[in-house]
Amino acid sequence: MNDSRLEKLAPLSGALAVVLMMAGAGMLGVYDYLPSAEKLQGIFSDNSTNLITAGYLGLFSAALLLWFSGNVYSALREREGSDGRLSMVAFGGGVASGVAMGVAFSAILGIGARAGAVGGISGDVAVALYDLYGTILGQMLAFTFAVFIGAAAVVSLRTGMFPAWFGWASALIAIGLLTPLGYFVLFFTLIWLFAYE
Repeated sequence: MNDSRLEKLAPLSGALAVVLMMAGAGMLGVYDYLPSAEKLQGIFSDNSTNLITAGYLGLFSAALLLWFSGNVYSALREREGSDGRLSMVAFGGGVASGVAMGVAFSAILGIGARAGAVGGISGDVAVALYDLYGTILGQMLAFTFAVFIGAAAVVSLRTGMFPAWFGWASALIAIGLLTPLGYFVLFFTLIWLFAYE
């Protein structure tokens, strides 16, 4: 496969990252907000293989997000010109998002390993690791994505890289991610990743 073909396929890494992340999160089998230790212990004890699979899907998603961040940086840098400061800020936000996603799903791998071990997983460990996963994926990721999307929005609005509506929508998403409702705005971040080309 030559470089030009790889370049054409690179934007798809964002969409594939979304698909794998959603698949991994869906395999956990937990749909309640702050479930009890007993409930988590029961769900996780019977699903160690699913949890490990979910963890690896999340890690692959994180790797694709890192790849996508490089693609976004390249496109932004080409349009921004000058010192490329905002392009680098966007890249940093994308890398931080990929790392945060990787750490969150590593916690799921830890749950799966502990649940499949002799003696299983205790309720306290299940809660601690699941809350770590949820906090990083729900709160920290919102802030790192705000940097990623916010810097990309500014470059887009300054250079006309994308239609104005996309630039303004990106800016609104970035601002929303910094609010207490950032967890809910993450849904629009996934759409942004999917729609970016």
